Amino acid sequence: MDKKKEVINILLVSLDDRFAKNVVENLADILDMYNSDCKDLVVYDLIDPKDILEKCGIDYFKKREKAVLENCASYHDTIMSIDYDLFKEYNDLFKNSIVVFLNCKSSQNFKVPSKIDRVNRENFLRKHSTFEIYVERKVTRKVCNMIIDKLKEII
Repeated sequence: MDKKKEVINILLVSLDDRFAKNVVENLADILDMYNSDCKDLVVYDLIDPKDILEKCGIDYFKKREKAVLENCASYHDTIMSIDYDLFKEYNDLFKNSIVVFLNCKSSQNFKVPSKIDRVNRENFLRKHSTFEIYVERKVTRKVCNMIIDKLKEII
């Protein structure tokens, strides 16, 4: 990411969505920032995504999903979580964000079918993130402090 660009928000992505959301909430409290979860906002916007998909089709669904994420990308002073699939599809929208990859090695809560898929996903996230935080144990406060230390280096 070009450091000369204005950074408007922080985006956390992980293969463990629940942990990322927890870190976002805690980090936002520590840094006195707003927080949100991109997937929750998409679901809120669509009200019933499954029904919308069935009645309106994939094109309309993707159009609404992209509109919500474009809105998320424009938030200021906000820390957000995003799941892997949404980030993979729309990572280009977050070019003015600091993207933090929370690499949770010890977690078994992944929806990844195989070790190869996990490695591919981790490599993608590494390539498209500003920095990576290696998480050996899911201790939210410790991870928040690691993120804050890294943010001090780049902001």
